[in-house]
Amino acid sequence: MISFILKIFIIHYLLIPIGSLISSQQENRYITFSTNLIYGLILISFFALLINFFSPLNLIVNSLIILTLFLSSIYKQWEMILNKELFIYSFVSTFIISILILESNVYRPDAGLYHLPFINILNEEKIIFGLSNLHFRYAHTSILQHTSAVMNNYLLGVNGIVIPSAILVSSILINFTFRILNKINIKDFNIELYFLLFIQIFIFFKINRYSEYGNDAPAHLLVFYLISILIKKSFLNTDEILKILILTLFIIQNKIILAFSVFFILIYLNKEFISKFWKKKNFYFLTLFFLIWIIKNLVISGCFIFPVTSLCSENFLWSNKNLSKSVSIENEAWAKGWPDYVNNTNLDKDKKVSIENYSKKFYWFKTWSSNHLKLIFKVIISYLLISLIIFAFFFKIQNEKKINEKNFEKYIYWIIFILIISNIIWIIKVPVFRYGYSYLISLIVLTFSFIGFKYLDLRHNFLKKYVGFICLGLLVITLKNVVRIIQTDNNYFNYPWPKFYSMDNVQNKYPDLEELYISEKKFYKPAKNNYCMYFKSPCINYGNYLNAKLVKKSGYYFIFLN
Repeated sequence: MISFILKIFIIHYLLIPIGSLISSQQENRYITFSTNLIYGLILISFFALLINFFSPLNLIVNSLIILTLFLSSIYKQWEMILNKELFIYSFVSTFIISILILESNVYRPDAGLYHLPFINILNEEKIIFGLSNLHFRYAHTSILQHTSAVMNNYLLGVNGIVIPSAILVSSILINFTFRILNKINIKDFNIELYFLLFIQIFIFFKINRYSEYGNDAPAHLLVFYLISILIKKSFLNTDEILKILILTLFIIQNKIILAFSVFFILIYLNKEFISKFWKKKNFYFLTLFFLIWIIKNLVISGCFIFPVTSLCSENFLWSNKNLSKSVSIENEAWAKGWPDYVNNTNLDKDKKVSIENYSKKFYWFKTWSSNHLKLIFKVIISYLLISLIIFAFFFKIQNEKKINEKNFEKYIYWIIFILIISNIIWIIKVPVFRYGYSYLISLIVLTFSFIGFKYLDLRHNFLKKYVGFICLGLLVITLKNVVRIIQTDNNYFNYPWPKFYSMDNVQNKYPDLEELYISEKKFYKPAKNNYCMYFKSPCINYGNYLNAKLVKKSGYYFIFLN
């Protein structure tokens, strides 16, 4: 247990300075540290993506990535690692991360199907051309899997792969807390304070279990963070815009449905940016990061973005446009309740539409609204009730209406408008709550924040009440996870780290895998009722691998279908 906590604590000292290579100093040390952690993970992801073109992300490579970036970052600011505030920050963040991941499960079933197996592939293989022909899910993995792969280094060992998403949650929670405390201290009670507070309520309410994160929660938290930065002011300079664009690219690389986040930055484009952006080092980093990510997508799937069929090419040996088309149809149908529709015994089988037609002409809406829409309403109503109670505790109606600058209102209206459009597209295309809830929650919170800022005022002793709220929120997360920990038998393999070797809730034993060969290359597949998990690589849960062919050219594997 001591080793578990110590490793999490030390990794903060390595990662926090790294983010300063992209992110500049903030007004508060704790805000700086949390921001640096976010951008540190982004920078690590970039190097992981780049280096995997030439080498597996093994222990040596990963350790060198971390060490090189760390030494580069402290060259001019070595005093950062001696700062007592860094010790305090690391202690608090270590507590939050530890309580989240201690004896936890991983996100099921996706972690066993493709999150963990893909990380395993990254650790053991350099990039494989046409990897999606073995398992289509490998074509739409999150960039966070690359980040996780690098965390398998000599400091953390293989257990490091579970840490990045917990670091993001901790960083954003701490960032929001100290930004609110800073605003209280300088008496700057604007719309940003309202937004930060009510997003924190949602984090305490809904994003409090590591086993429910997957690739979704980190991406949505980053959207919350992005919007919280954008609403701070109506004008952004060139450096700020580039920094936000880097963050936006990282969000898209984690969850493609969140690509509409890029439209937020259009509100802030100005003549200064247009005249100076090409002179900034972050512009070249952003451009290179985007190009490498696109090339990676092409190498793995033959698509610029999988499974958007219109962005797929047929000019590569490993191209499989039909796969992209079928996956796109299937993903959209499943998001709209296809399994519920198929299993509905009240419908005449002869009158049921095909999966190709199910998503057309709103055939899906009745089935979806009678099932998943109810779940969305249940979450939103519960969240609103909690928020209203806290709203009444913190705020009161003021006698005089506040005076707002027109420019301030204008850009907030534009953000709300973009969120409305984003929500419409999300509902029409893939209306699963976990896919697009940052759009929905941000719209609700920003609307109420705007109204609150105009018509409400703070009650007395707001600082004391807010500190009490934070303590209560942390207590909720702690108690909920402590109950889980108490109910978990700690007599399992790799205790106390999360169970990423097996879907088994008890022993966490290595999965039962079978060997198979494609040409001369050994692959693995899970035996009945098993998942690949993180064990042997490359592993295939299901797919077209029986029809796959493999050739090796210039040290690279190429996988294609007959």
